[in-house]
Amino acid sequence: RSCTLRGYPGISAVNLGGRQVGAGASRETAQRPRVVTLARGATAVAVLRIVEAGNFPASACREVTAAGLRVFPPGQRASKVVPFPFQACSRAGQSVLSVRAVVPQT
Repeated sequence: RSCTLRGYPGISAVNLGGRQVGAGASRETAQRPRVVTLARGATAVAVLRIVEAGNFPASACREVTAAGLRVFPPGQRASKVVPFPFQACSRAGQSVLSVRAVVPQT
């Protein structure tokens, strides 16, 4: 069936146990969110940016290897974990992730 989405997905790095590592993705707000209506079988996308964890001072970051990403669709509480190893910051104040609003896939 068709559905609508609006806003930003929730995204965070997770360890092998599925627990969050560091801060969740910040929102890139240059592009305003809009309502995206998806027909059955259609898809939407959101650009995710991952900054090199080594760019941050060790004292502010504490670099670790994340096992993947936990992704929540906009406005939802159910999530999926996507296996995707990458270097992340384990300190809560520093995030290597930022995300843009959902748009229809073209």
